[in-house]
Amino acid sequence: MNWLPILTNQGLSWRFPLSDSSHAAIVDALLTDQANQRVAKIKSTLDDDPVLTLWSVLSANQHNPIVFRSTVEVAEWLTVFALDVLHWTDEELSVAIEVPPTSIDQFSKLIERGLHRSLLLASLARASQRAPESVFLIGLLHLSHEWMRCCCVNKSDDKEILLPDWLSEALSDVDQLKESEDYRLQSQDLAQRWSMSIPSIGFSLPLLIRKLARLKELESDFQYNLQREKLGAMKELAYGASHEVNNPLANISTRAQTLLRDETDPVRRRKLTTINDQAFRAHEMISNLMHFARPPRVRSETMDLIGLINETIAELEDEAKSQNTELIDASQTRALNLSADRSQLKTAIGTLITNSLEALRSGGRVEVSVRESASQVAIDKKYIEITVVDNGPGIADDVKRHIFDPFYSGREAGRGLGFGLCRCWSIVEQHGGRIDVQSQPGHGAKFIIRLPSHLPMAANGPAVAIN
Repeated sequence: MNWLPILTNQGLSWRFPLSDSSHAAIVDALLTDQANQRVAKIKSTLDDDPVLTLWSVLSANQHNPIVFRSTVEVAEWLTVFALDVLHWTDEELSVAIEVPPTSIDQFSKLIERGLHRSLLLASLARASQRAPESVFLIGLLHLSHEWMRCCCVNKSDDKEILLPDWLSEALSDVDQLKESEDYRLQSQDLAQRWSMSIPSIGFSLPLLIRKLARLKELESDFQYNLQREKLGAMKELAYGASHEVNNPLANISTRAQTLLRDETDPVRRRKLTTINDQAFRAHEMISNLMHFARPPRVRSETMDLIGLINETIAELEDEAKSQNTELIDASQTRALNLSADRSQLKTAIGTLITNSLEALRSGGRVEVSVRESASQVAIDKKYIEITVVDNGPGIADDVKRHIFDPFYSGREAGRGLGFGLCRCWSIVEQHGGRIDVQSQPGHGAKFIIRLPSHLPMAANGPAVAIN
């Protein structure tokens, strides 16, 4: 028996067991190429393992709160976010945890009761023509409180064990159901399979997750370098074209203003005013292109990054409240000193938050966090990660490819010039970092700004340094 990654919430920690059979099944699922087959295999594993299902639901609640209605939905979520949540620290893997036989017996009894309950409730659902899948899921999670008490590492009397609201409400609705003997043998068989030992399993899942994460990072680096080359070529074109276009625009604006001074006819004055206004609008676009092609020099100063994020959130809080969206700082650290251009970095973070708010439009949640991390490919590379996550509609692959391009906007025509994320990309690049987007349609979006902990001296001094 192994252990799932530790979950923490409000000072409490939970270490849930991972059965060898589920361990092997997830490895098999992650090695499956077809996404629909991968979901089917993970669903089959969840149907037989209430512990893994509960852990997945709790992980989703921390990662991106969602109300699940079936094990299919849990499987789809886990398929998308497996590399994010199935992440064991070196300390978790280095400490060999011996499970006493009494605990294994206790786990097995809980498994047996939980599976028995799920089979019973599924049968009742079919008999009453209710939604079988949703009731089956609640049946599978029926002993959630017992599992959380059993697996809590540091439970104290003054702290309440928390479950997602939707799950707590659903569990309270089925508390009065009586157990039956009809499904005892089937649930006992599942419990025996759950507690079965596979000596060769070892740490194959954590090792596979790390290899897949490295592969994903290498693929991301390749895609990012392609994006960088593409935008680099766009910069050269934008810089040359801006100079050429600005001169005739200035000519048009000057002549329109000259004619306006002597024009008395109201219709002609209106037409000349429109010409002048459109020339200025075009000039604004050219200015944005110039900013993209030749962004201002980074003027670094030492600042508290957490304080900067709190300040940015405070400025956008009214906008979030007006659309009933929850905007929170989920950083795990209280203070983090950083040397960077305060104004530019604030613009970049604010742009990402605003982008998430516009994607949500109403309701939902936007979460901003900061953490220190290391590259999966080059362990000696340390980063500061600023993450903006929303639970909005997500981003389609065809949009994702162009999301940082100038003039590109995923919104309808007339809403902005499409320079926000492009400018954000330029700011992060100027600081020696990179920005990535992770998203699947229907599963929200995550933007990650990575700033290196240490940079070599540039021509204008170090852009970023961590104190």
